[in-house]
Amino acid sequence: MMNKCMKNFFMGTSKNDVKMKKAVNYMYLIIGGILLLLCWWNPPVSIALWLAPVFLIRFTRSMKPLPGLLIVLLISYSACLISIWQRMIPFPPYPFYIDLLITLQFMPIHLTPYLADRLMSTRLKGIPTTLVFPLASIAVETINYYMLGSPGGGIFLEKFYGLLPFQQLLPITGQWGLLFLVTWPGPIINLLWERKFNPAIMQGVPAVYAGLIITVLLFGGARLSFFPPSASTIKIASITSTIDASILRDIMPSVTARERPPQHIINAIKNRIDKTNKELHDATRKAAMAGANIIMWNELATIVEYDQEKNLIKTYCNLARDFRVYLVMCMAVVDPDMREMAENVLYIIEPSGTVVARYRKRHLVPMLETVLFKASNDPVPVVKTPYGTIAAVICYDGLFHDFIRRAARGVDIMLNPSLDWERISPVNAWRFTFRAAENGFSFVRCTGHGLSIAVDYQGRLLSSQDYFRSDSRIMFTDVPSKGVNTLYSRIGDLFGWIGLAGFFVLLALAVYHKKTSNK
Repeated sequence: MMNKCMKNFFMGTSKNDVKMKKAVNYMYLIIGGILLLLCWWNPPVSIALWLAPVFLIRFTRSMKPLPGLLIVLLISYSACLISIWQRMIPFPPYPFYIDLLITLQFMPIHLTPYLADRLMSTRLKGIPTTLVFPLASIAVETINYYMLGSPGGGIFLEKFYGLLPFQQLLPITGQWGLLFLVTWPGPIINLLWERKFNPAIMQGVPAVYAGLIITVLLFGGARLSFFPPSASTIKIASITSTIDASILRDIMPSVTARERPPQHIINAIKNRIDKTNKELHDATRKAAMAGANIIMWNELATIVEYDQEKNLIKTYCNLARDFRVYLVMCMAVVDPDMREMAENVLYIIEPSGTVVARYRKRHLVPMLETVLFKASNDPVPVVKTPYGTIAAVICYDGLFHDFIRRAARGVDIMLNPSLDWERISPVNAWRFTFRAAENGFSFVRCTGHGLSIAVDYQGRLLSSQDYFRSDSRIMFTDVPSKGVNTLYSRIGDLFGWIGLAGFFVLLALAVYHKKTSNK
């Protein structure tokens, strides 16, 4: 009886029972949709990323192409919309259509692999049948990054947070190896499904995948066990301020109208900033007295008017000189009359009291920061110190993997002052940490109103502090002072381009087979 039930679940019912077969197909859709929502939840259920394609591919292959794909599009859009709504910034109160538009931009990335699998897999045989879905996934991510300018991969990478053996593939292939690993099982299991789980084919593609997983886990485990960081450590203090995105709620109308806010709003903001500046100054002194070598503020830790910027920096140049520390300070530099856009600025001050870098954020968050801040093309600041070479980028900059790779060659420690909000934490912080394993540097993310986190170049957690669950506003971390060279830092996204080329080879084969079958 049990065997019969399992057979009906995996292979459908008899050919004569059309209604039951249709019901079973929609059961696959529901299971796939639930798994999709779980893998996009915050925090995600990681295993759902492997399992969701199994059932969604089964559904699309069991339906006519157009209705099947449209239904999967609807389910995917709904799951993604719920996830976006769950994570969306609460300030200012954006209209709901913004969520709809943000969700819409993810749909081509998600649907294209299912479209390719449904149309191409039936025209191919053997191993190529199983490769359409993973190579299409790699192809669309590559196009998304290099042609559309979207950071992409963090959405699936966040599911690998904490899975350290898997992360050891990042220094070799970048994100592309993990994307292949997570998308190949879906079509493999469907191949078995269609062959009625015939033991004769279990020694083929499934055995290759099992061997690949075992190899990755053995390699990753060995690297973690036998080659951990051994360099001396330095103490980095991450300071978070109390300023958050809610400050936009009062000034956004004036920002969009490019006019000076009402005086009572200006006074209220100045009082808040004066309090924040005192807190930052006290916390910076406290961290310096506690022996920190480098002290970092979170993104937009304070706000300063253009004509007061030099005075503020001079104060901290003196503090850096007095305590012989490196300071990495972030602030918004604004025109109170709103005649020109603000700047999202990072300063690096060395122990002599000299400013060695003034960097403006390169990648502005669409629709949120693009209306507030000036665009920038500043080079990423890289500073050689007695403790190793450090570099710093601001928040969203850190999601652009090739940008970081090019900017961070030879860097030992990457600093990433950031600003989040509660609904996007902790997943948003996790997404950034993979830059460490890719490029061979330790990574420290100082996050206002979110999760501050530090990892070494193998992805191993060094420290973390949740803004909403800790009374302290200073996170101290002992960070390895030396990084390592990685293959990915040299070859870049070669595996992504190979995946893109491989997909077009499969596309050509599918077209060729269709032509020959029509003769």
